[in-house]
Amino acid sequence: METLKVTCTETNTHIESSYKIWKTCEMVRFLVSIRRNATPNMAIWQRSIRSQVIEWRAHNLAYLLHLYRHRAKDLDLEFPQKRYQRVCYFVASWFYPW
Repeated sequence: METLKVTCTETNTHIESSYKIWKTCEMVRFLVSIRRNATPNMAIWQRSIRSQVIEWRAHNLAYLLHLYRHRAKDLDLEFPQKRYQRVCYFVASWFYPW
């Protein structure tokens, strides 16, 4: 599994170069490994793994399509997540091929 730099706070989990992990099952494994090393008050624990994977897949799709690549290459899993973001990420993740 790829080693990426992760920064966890109470409101955000930042994963640099998240586009390097493109398989959904690897995303799940990576998020679970982050949770093992984070305290329960961190943002990584405040959202479901499913919700975080959906957002990650949407970011990767934007990166693959060369849409805002400079922003899509890294991932910010914020808590709380805005409702419109949740809807947009959910719809976009359906088009993610992996």
